[in-house]
Amino acid sequence: MSSKIGTILSLIFAAMMVALSMDIMSIQYLYSNLDAKSSSISYEIAKRGMIDDTFIYYLNNKYKVIFTCEDNCGVNSPGTSVAYKIETTYKPIIISKKEMTLAVHRYAVLSFYD
Repeated sequence: MSSKIGTILSLIFAAMMVALSMDIMSIQYLYSNLDAKSSSISYEIAKRGMIDDTFIYYLNNKYKVIFTCEDNCGVNSPGTSVAYKIETTYKPIIISKKEMTLAVHRYAVLSFYD
């Protein structure tokens, strides 16, 4: 009888470990995806040379992220460094009951590409 209870308890523990590893892999996948999107967004910022509300709306819809300009947002002079943040949300299986926000902070240089 005790071996059956031990087997049931170990299966519950194994299921929790599988769920935890799925959460960790999903978070790593989303972070890598955000990093790749940030490279594309930096290229588009550098190519366009300015950041305005229509461009932010375009980035939010195209890349399905929340784009936030953090520094030098109103400056449109070539060579200016712009700090920005992109973020997305993730609903974990077992790590937390609340939604998690994953964010990446990056910089781009305006009008770097012609």
